[in-house]
Amino acid sequence: MGFKEIKSEQFVHGEKLHQMIKDLVNEKKISLSDISAIAVASGPGSFTGLRIGVASAKGLAYALNVPLISIITTDLMVAGYHPKKNIQNAIIFPMIDARRNEVYTAGYNIEKEIISAVNAQIINEEFLTSLEKYDQIYFVGEGASKLYGEIKQSNIVIESFHLNSASSMIKLSYNKFLKNQFEDLAYFNPFYLKDFIPHKKNHSPT
Repeated sequence: MGFKEIKSEQFVHGEKLHQMIKDLVNEKKISLSDISAIAVASGPGSFTGLRIGVASAKGLAYALNVPLISIITTDLMVAGYHPKKNIQNAIIFPMIDARRNEVYTAGYNIEKEIISAVNAQIINEEFLTSLEKYDQIYFVGEGASKLYGEIKQSNIVIESFHLNSASSMIKLSYNKFLKNQFEDLAYFNPFYLKDFIPHKKNHSPT
């Protein structure tokens, strides 16, 4: 097993991704022709990161004539999260910052099975009230950092460490590979969840 990743807020995907693939292949002393499939995180997440990642994955899969596997980002995040307490009546929400007052998230039980669909969620009183039946609620991932100081409930755990790791994709993508759960290269697109809204520049009056 091997992986390379960079944690950065500088949008280095386009500059570093292909060099990292080349370096990893060289380190492991394998050829691209040895690869049986390409897996990619499909989103939701950064528009730029998703576009570059998916385009690169599709290009490699096409060039190597191998299948493409996609993993929902919240699935790989929850796969890498290990609660300190094994409370059965619990729900886990891996969170990605969706800007403004929203997070991309989905709800998972303690067995890491999805029980609440991926969505752009506003963490407000109405949402928190809907979770009252759970003994423990986990808000995890970097998107959860915006909730510090905002939530007081004793049964809510907020852990904002980095969970988007390539290492968490290995088991998920291999299981899909064994089941032949592949994407159609011609039609597969990133799972953006929301439409892209560009930042408007301020123009001085002329």
